[in-house]
Amino acid sequence: MKRFAFIATLVAVVGAASVTYAFSKNSDTKGLTDLQIASIEVLSDEEGEGKGVLSCYNTITSSDTHTVRYCQTCEMIDGDDVWYSPKGTCVKK
Repeated sequence: MKRFAFIATLVAVVGAASVTYAFSKNSDTKGLTDLQIASIEVLSDEEGEGKGVLSCYNTITSSDTHTVRYCQTCEMIDGDDVWYSPKGTCVKK
C-alpha cells in the first residue's frame, strides 16, 4: 500500500510539473499589449482625473496618523479631511 501511495504521488508531481512547464512555454513573451499599458497608465494616475490633476481638500484637521492633499499647496500633509470640507482639485507642478 505504501508503494502504491508513493507511485501515485510521484505521478501526480510529474504531471503537475509537466502541465506547469507546458503553460509557461505557451505564455505570451512579447510583453503587454497597448490596451493593457493604457489601462495601467489610467489606473496608476491618482484618482483617474487626468495627468497632474489631483483631488484635494480645502479644510483639514490635525492628525499624526493620516495624510491628506491640501488644495492650497497641492502637497500631501499630515491631517484628516473634515466632513464639511468641500473637495476640490489642484494641479501638481
